[in-house]
Amino acid sequence: MDTPPILVLGATGSSGRRVAAHLRALGAPVRSASRHSATRFDWNDRSTWEPALRGVGRMS
Repeated sequence: MDTPPILVLGATGSSGRRVAAHLRALGAPVRSASRHSATRFDWNDRSTWEPALRGVGRMS
């Protein structure tokens, strides 16, 4: 059974990068997102919300 990924917002910043790395070290599937990452998420651009959230089980 596949575990849905945890979406980490701001994953290119200093805190988000650490959160994503820690979750990965624990073996959790992680989807990193920020305004300038492969998975884009920008609070000011609603068109980025649904693609980033699609299939996610949790958010950090």
